[in-house]
Amino acid sequence: MTPHLLVRFWLRAIESGEVGPVAQRRFVEYFTTYVMSVVDEAADRDGDVYRSVNDYLDIRHETAGFYPLYAFMLQELPDEVANHPAMVEMSLCVTDMLIIDNVHFHWCGTLETKRLTIA
Repeated sequence: MTPHLLVRFWLRAIESGEVGPVAQRRFVEYFTTYVMSVVDEAADRDGDVYRSVNDYLDIRHETAGFYPLYAFMLQELPDEVANHPAMVEMSLCVTDMLIIDNVHFHWCGTLETKRLTIA
């Protein structure tokens, strides 16, 4: 997403009146974490760094892209609701499902490409 497109998206979200101040704050927080995690992941690739499974999953929770969207889903729920242990656990489960689905999709796509190459 180009910076210009991101700015236009953000301005439209605010101007629509559908995104209140709490959701805006969460989106900025979650999107910043997402971007920083993507940078960390790229640095790992450039440096041939291999994380442990737990460390990999920790960074994948942030790079899966769920949390910026989740900020909009939570809308104006108070922080004590959004940060309730049940809500936090639910968001982790959703992110785990996204990660598993992404790995499965990537693996199946790679397998299909190999089949087409062999045929």
